[in-house]
This record gives sequence, structure tokens and C-alpha cells, in this order.
Amino acid sequence: MKKIIAIGDIHGEVYKLKTLFAKISIKEDDTVIFLGDYIDRGRYSKQVIDFIIDLKTKCNVITLEGNHEMMARDNYNDRSERSKVGWLMNGGQQTLSSYETEEPLKVMFEGEHAKFFDNLTLCYETDNHIFGHGYIDGDKDCDAQCEWSVLWNRFDDILPHKSGKTVVVGHTTQMAGHTNKGYKVCIDTGSFHRGGYITAMIIEGDKEYFQDSRKAN
Repeated sequence: MKKIIAIGDIHGEVYKLKTLFAKISIKEDDTVIFLGDYIDRGRYSKQVIDFIIDLKTKCNVITLEGNHEMMARDNYNDRSERSKVGWLMNGGQQTLSSYETEEPLKVMFEGEHAKFFDNLTLCYETDNHIFGHGYIDGDKDCDAQCEWSVLWNRFDDILPHKSGKTVVVGHTTQMAGHTNKGYKVCIDTGSFHRGGYITAMIIEGDKEYFQDSRKAN
């Protein structure tokens, strides 16, 4: 049976990401949906993107945009000191360092990773779920969502969606573990924090379950 696998915030933690995928059986017709925030804070943002690019050769992969990708792109397009400082204070320096080159932004947005960033999408919808980075407006269809709201608003503010579909997001850290309130689920489990980890929500037919990168489970 085909699986849908949603992956919460990664933030440059490539080793935790690899540990998570070592626990999940991936088949060619499965769909992996990354909820954004691939970069910043952790040490291996470039390596995270390389991992996902390689995964695209093995199964269906949907890459959603996160607010940290927005900050990086805004810094690339703006180049103002204000934009640069805001991004660097939120983990951008670790991302730049992971590229080990004098012009990391060019590699990200003009070079080998440009296609990855260009192909990020805002939200994704299946028969029973709507996926976004941080928030989905319950009164709007998936293709009518406000970019800023999806990327920056919080899980606590999500109301039941008019479609009746379950909303699945990251962005709002759940240090006690993923939160499932029935009509909405948050799978950001603080990957870059001490004790944090990456969580996957796996949908297989009518069955939904969770897996994470903690070595003990």
C-alpha cells in the first residue's frame, strides 16, 4: 500500500534526518512531504538539501517552503543589512558555513541548489489532509492561502478547515512530542534543541502513525 510520509522541521540536522529514514521503509510509489525549515540553526543545511535531492530519485517528494527558506531568499534578494542581520540571528550563519565556499548564497540561489529552492511550494493537499509549514486558514482553499500566514502563523491558531480535512504542520515546537488534536497535527519536535528530534507522520490507508529520529524508540 502506498504511504504518505510527512516530515517535520529539520533545521540542518542531517544526521537525525538519516536516523529517521533508517527507520522508515520507503518504496518508489510512496510520497514524502517535507514541511519546510530545512536550513538554519543546525550545522548541516547544505547536506540536508543534498539528502532530499537524492531522495527525489527514489520516491515522490514534495518540498514545502518554511519561514527560514523565506528569510534566506529575502536576504538574497534584498542584500540589505537589516535583512542580513535578521536571518543571521535566526541561524543563517550556520547555513552559510555549511556550504564551505566564499559565496554560499550564489550556490543556494544561482548554483547547484537553485532548482531546489525554486521548486518549494506553499501547501499540498490530498484526499484527507492539507499540509503546510506553520498554519492553514480554515476558511480558505489550499490554493488561496496567504503565504505570510502559512509560513509564520502558529499551530495554536488553526481552526477546523472547511473541507473537513486534517491540517498537518510544523513550525511551532512541541518539545513534549507531536501534538494530534484530530483536526490538526503538529510534528515540529525541536530538531535542533538539546533533546530535540525530527518526527514523521505516516499515513497508510486509514491508518496514521508516527516515527521519530530518537535512537531509543
